[in-house]
Formats: sequence, structure tokens, C-alpha cells
Amino acid sequence: MGAQVKWGLMAALAFIVVGYAVGLLWMPDLRPPFIRERIAEAPLAVFGHIAASAVALALGPFQLSTRLRARRLDVHRWLGRVYIISV
Repeated sequence: MGAQVKWGLMAALAFIVVGYAVGLLWMPDLRPPFIRERIAEAPLAVFGHIAASAVALALGPFQLSTRLRARRLDVHRWLGRVYIISV
């Protein structure tokens, strides 16, 4: 399996997880009971956790790209800063 296929698969899986996390934010019917309880206790903490993890999962594959780092070092560094803050 080629490197591009592996990167594509990793990015696709990350975006699927991001989609699920974002779905939990805006679709209350998808939420499992334990998440509903946590949201009732500390809604801002739960939404912040889900949003930050979605950002980290979306940016993670790009941080591992040697091509992005070689061609656009400034973008790579800014994405890294956003990734670190979200983690």
C-alpha cells in the first residue's frame, strides 16, 4: 500500500471522527445517556472538550506531512500551534 493511500485513509478516518464529534454538538438525539448527564452538569466543559478534540483530530494528519513542512513551513508552524493549543 502506497504512502498516499495510507495518508488518505488516516485523513478520512480522522474526518469521520470529527464528523461524529461535531454531530454530538448539534444533534442532541445522537448523544448517549452518559454524555447527556455530563452536558447537564458542565455544558461548557463538554462542548469545549468536543470542539478542541475535533480541531486536533482534523489537524493531526497535516502535522505529520513532510510535503507540507517542506513546501509551506509557515502553514505547518501555524497548524502546529493551533494543534498544540487544541490538545
